[in-house]
Amino acid sequence: MKKESARLVQAGVLHDPEDIYYLTYEELRQLAMTRQLDAGLIARRKADFAVFEKLSPPRVMTSDGEVISAEYDSANAPEGALMGVAASPG
Repeated sequence: MKKESARLVQAGVLHDPEDIYYLTYEELRQLAMTRQLDAGLIARRKADFAVFEKLSPPRVMTSDGEVISAEYDSANAPEGALMGVAASPG
């Protein structure tokens, strides 16, 4: 990957060797054969990545995609108790 990326940068097809990681395998194959790339593709992917990188997944999500949010009822817990939920019977 690094060698091909360096070749594409040297040929002026890519601006940065790391740009290769924003391409799919098929896009990379086409790029290696044609040396042609949609000028805005990598910029769009970098912008998307910047947005996705800031997202936080929910703590709990069911297999149906339902997001469950709840808080522990710690009103009756002794002071200094470590609150949690059993995840496995063993």
